[in-house]
Amino acid sequence: MKKIYRLFALICALCAAVGVLALSACGDGNESGTVNYTVTVRCEENTTVPNGLNIRLKTGETVAAEKSAKGGTVTFALEKGTYTVELVEAKNFEGLLLGYTYTPVTLTPDKSTATIDIVPAAEEAENIAYSVKVLKPDGTPAANVRIQLCGGPADAYACHDGTTGSDGVASFMLPAGNYDIHIDTPPEGSAFDNNAYKMTEKGGSAEVYLTAAE
Repeated sequence: MKKIYRLFALICALCAAVGVLALSACGDGNESGTVNYTVTVRCEENTTVPNGLNIRLKTGETVAAEKSAKGGTVTFALEKGTYTVELVEAKNFEGLLLGYTYTPVTLTPDKSTATIDIVPAAEEAENIAYSVKVLKPDGTPAANVRIQLCGGPADAYACHDGTTGSDGVASFMLPAGNYDIHIDTPPEGSAFDNNAYKMTEKGGSAEVYLTAAE
């Protein structure tokens, strides 16, 4: 009788062990629903990412994870979901990465890897003052004359309109550059040579003269 009882106990123990193994096997299929999200950060020309760079994944308003870039690539094991990627400085977690720009990225379970290229933020061109004084052939100011300054930095050519006041002066605040002075419609009875006057890249003022129409 004791042998039968011991055999029964052994069988029960084996069944329990098999049950545990079966449950464990079921759990290997990532039952918790986690996904490996991988982000790679690159600088222009593949240079090293800035020191102190951290990558932050957010879902809604909740910060999901933060981790140093470690050479540019990081992987997060997170619950399935949609995450936005933000780049922050280690010394300033509340602020986004300063001095650089990048295109925002969203990660999903179906698109769990992303590469972000960061580039130095373009410095805004500082505008400087230009003024043009238009004088009639007799030397008196010409009011209500429409002027165009055309030119500017080499990569940002544009034409800018202005109109002279009663003093004959039109004022501009423009990026530093070389500008041609154009008067396409001079006052009746006068003419203007659009090739005769230019403004230098250092700004300043110029006096231009209308001539009598032929």
